[in-house]
Amino acid sequence: MLKPANKLIQGMAVLLIMPLCACAGNTESETQVSLNFDLQPLLNAQCVHCHFIESAQAGLILESGEAYSSLVNISSTQAPLKLIVPGMPDESYLMHKLRGTHLSVGGSGAQMPYGAEQSTGLAVDDLNLIQTWIEAGAPDN
Repeated sequence: MLKPANKLIQGMAVLLIMPLCACAGNTESETQVSLNFDLQPLLNAQCVHCHFIESAQAGLILESGEAYSSLVNISSTQAPLKLIVPGMPDESYLMHKLRGTHLSVGGSGAQMPYGAEQSTGLAVDDLNLIQTWIEAGAPDN
């Protein structure tokens, strides 16, 4: 049987080690997608040339500092869906526009980014990045 002092030391050791064990398999901070650091550069490269404050196609502004409030929980002007539904990429019209499936959900217009139907559109990794962000609840980060 352990002496009271040894029980205290053992208990403290367990308290110190448990959080380390719990974090060892947790890669959330490593895999969390950031709107500002991961997605905004993609939006800047692929989307902002048509969706900027002075000439926002479909009323959608995707410039830094504007993208979140233009996308999340905002109704599409082209389909009976919201542009982004946090946690639900398949219910998010933006994903349909990027995948080229927008017509199947009652949408209109061309696949995005503009001209994507003639090319390969966004890279699979870019689509996955956006989908991961939406699945995570589309945080304003």
